[in-house]
Amino acid sequence: MQSNMDGVYAKGVGEIVDQLRAEFLDEVKDTLEKLTFSIDEVRHERNDIKVLVEEVQRATMSFKGQAHNYDLAALATVAARCEDYLANVKNYPPRTLDDIQTYVDCMIDIAEKPDIEERDISHLVHELPAKVRLDASILEVRNVEVLLVM
Repeated sequence: MQSNMDGVYAKGVGEIVDQLRAEFLDEVKDTLEKLTFSIDEVRHERNDIKVLVEEVQRATMSFKGQAHNYDLAALATVAARCEDYLANVKNYPPRTLDDIQTYVDCMIDIAEKPDIEERDISHLVHELPAKVRLDASILEVRNVEVLLVM
């Protein structure tokens, strides 16, 4: 015995998920556009880089969680990498703005064309800037004598 309602609910849910996914992608594009504007504000010294970093961290945290829900693995991965890039950094080197711009541009590309099947996430990740590490210019080289006693 088959019901007349078989598949009706599944189809309806699929349409709702597609609509929610499209709305999420629109929200991502809007947020990334605002971040691009904020980057320009920092470049022209009208805003502080720490404020920009907080905005980027807030956005990437949101993207990372929701992108997995909508099967957008590339966006989630780039957002996670961006979040890692900015984590636990107190002093930002001069290249930070360019690196943040690279992450934002990459996420914009993904949001504009989310369904590219042949997108290689590992290749995409290798093209992103590496995590901010200890700046070599603040290190001081010293000769130290050490006595080992055994």
